[in-house]
Amino acid sequence: MSTKVSSLRYLLRPSPSSPLPHKPICACAVSHVTVRLRPRLRPPACCESGLSLRQHQLTTVVRAAVAVRMAEEQDFFQLCKLPTQPSHSHYVSNTYRSTQHSQALLRGLLALRDSGILFDVVLVVEGRHIEAHRILLAASCDYFRGMFAGGLKEMEQEEVLIHGVSYNAMCQILHFIYTSELELSLSNVQETLVAACQLQVYAHAGTTLQGKMYITCGRRGEDYLKETHCYDPESNTWHTLADGPVRRAWHGMAALLDKLFVIGGSNNDAGYRRDVHQVACYSCTSRQWSMVCPLPAGHGEPGIAVLDNRIYVLGGRSHNRGSRMGYVHIYDIEKDCWEEGPQLNNSISGLAACVLTLPRSLLCEPPRGTPNRSQADADVASEVMSVSDWEEFDNSSED
Repeated sequence: MSTKVSSLRYLLRPSPSSPLPHKPICACAVSHVTVRLRPRLRPPACCESGLSLRQHQLTTVVRAAVAVRMAEEQDFFQLCKLPTQPSHSHYVSNTYRSTQHSQALLRGLLALRDSGILFDVVLVVEGRHIEAHRILLAASCDYFRGMFAGGLKEMEQEEVLIHGVSYNAMCQILHFIYTSELELSLSNVQETLVAACQLQVYAHAGTTLQGKMYITCGRRGEDYLKETHCYDPESNTWHTLADGPVRRAWHGMAALLDKLFVIGGSNNDAGYRRDVHQVACYSCTSRQWSMVCPLPAGHGEPGIAVLDNRIYVLGGRSHNRGSRMGYVHIYDIEKDCWEEGPQLNNSISGLAACVLTLPRSLLCEPPRGTPNRSQADADVASEVMSVSDWEEFDNSSED
């Protein structure tokens, strides 16, 4: 019940002789005073008849309301078995956080997905459709946040094409977003890591060596990491190894001569995002890290492949230069130095690279049924020359 007092033209303050606790039981304004009373406290007759309260009457009412409130607090603290807090000059409140809320929220989101309820976007990956909740994708992943909340055309599209990610890997990523669980094995780790890097979910890098899988660095929230983890499929266990010497994310890895090489990427050690040129090398024999010759330029999200004891680092993004790059750098492990390789036709990042040995006859012979055979011979010869210059096919076997 509220009683407005229009006859009081100043803020009511407790007198020094009889202080009143500052409790949120009344609201005072310059032109009127509003007193909120609990139902158990019967208001004075003057309030029922609509008469104005004078200052001494208002003080009596407020003191009675304070007494009721203090009694209720005593009952509450006894019920909760909490110590009674003494009266202070300022009202103190506590914030309580549910430890079950996040898990309950995840279960609710998973239930919506399993029931096919409230889907509002379809991701088209390799021609196959995956239904999802736009707001959850945007809240969980920088890539989707930029897509759905960054003013792009995808904000209004019901179907969104996703490039550079396999269907199976996208299903893995979405399952992680909805459940916080990710199942990795030697058969799916490569495509999952490529998808994660593309979608900026982890920004780790991984490779395999001697039948084990190694994961390094990456980002957790806004923190750049230098962690190293190893998965042993025989024992189905993960092991934490020594931290690397440099924090980084969006980098690449290569395995060569029983060693792991961590190459490229970026971090914010300078206060803003910059390329990481340092190249770290982990010896699986000594279980120690060392530094080798640094990169001559930045490679973020590069393609990496190993051929003839050399590491090829292709393209990627340079944050120092602010753009994707098409340059190629080749590391010679015996000389501990970097060389420049042939430029890519296009500047690209977020790619994967592999080594495939083809017969010379396949490279030299044009496809059957080519309309202009002479032109095809010239094109193939030109292509073979560039491949020969790069990979020294002249010294390789015919098969």
